[in-house]
Amino acid sequence: MLAKTLSIFIVMVWLWAFPAAACETLSEPQKIEQVLKLIESSDMQFLRNGKAYDGAAARKHMEEKWQYAGNKITTAKQFIHYVGSKSSFTGESYFVHLKDGKEMKSETWLSEQLSIIESNHCASSMQKN
Repeated sequence: MLAKTLSIFIVMVWLWAFPAAACETLSEPQKIEQVLKLIESSDMQFLRNGKAYDGAAARKHMEEKWQYAGNKITTAKQFIHYVGSKSSFTGESYFVHLKDGKEMKSETWLSEQLSIIESNHCASSMQKN
């Protein structure tokens, strides 16, 4: 009985100390797809080269850039940095116009959203276990 209790205690400590190990992770293409879905469903405006676009148009543009990049983009962080942050032609940063009227660089906003996606996915996969 002591051995069984000790084993359970060790497993619980291990899960507490290393929660990511108990978490099913999304693949990088799945993370990118989640980011794209979030962009499309957003009611914010995405500002590119001085022009405002809705979420659906922003998603379409970023998908096209991603496809053009081919296998050069392998992670969600690369996607955000190379596809979602600035114009390949002008070098101008992309911005998002938030509901509260503030603007921020899209790279910052997208990186925050990716962190939320990863955290939420981990939390939901841990609840399934």
